[in-house]
Amino acid sequence: MNLLRDQDAIPEIPIFLESPMGANATEVFLKYPGWHALGEKRCREMVSNIIIVKDIAQSKSILASESPKIVLAGSGMVSGGRVLHYLAKHISNPETTVLLVGFHAEGTCGRQLQEGVHEIKFFGQWYAVKAEIIQTVSLSAHGDQNDILKWIGQFDQKTKKVFLNHGESYIKVKN
Repeated sequence: MNLLRDQDAIPEIPIFLESPMGANATEVFLKYPGWHALGEKRCREMVSNIIIVKDIAQSKSILASESPKIVLAGSGMVSGGRVLHYLAKHISNPETTVLLVGFHAEGTCGRQLQEGVHEIKFFGQWYAVKAEIIQTVSLSAHGDQNDILKWIGQFDQKTKKVFLNHGESYIKVKN
């Protein structure tokens, strides 16, 4: 966000980190600046431009506000979490942009949005999708097939089975 602001690529509007896990990860980054490539100065700059949401009352206040904002909300593939409350309020607004980050498994709301659905169901009701939906995969922490094969290839013994906790349709790979 800092780089985008420096390049005037995003407006000077509030940026909220609306993710308990994101807030905790940010604290770790700040506490251990030598453990990552950002360094202490860049971490402090990063945090100086965002508002870390600390509780539900603050979250409800942000959600109720009609003013423009950028909300960074952990999505769990848009299958749960605080992001759903923002989507319930804003997904039908054509002035809203939803940036989907990373991988979204089949059957998740994130995948449905990625595939261009016109309506989406969560919280037991249907919402018209009129927001602009944008996808970026460059920030995903999920390894793809090539990453997994490279990782398996480093072992001395031949791997006989691999169990994935989520993924796409089965593809048999010969080595």
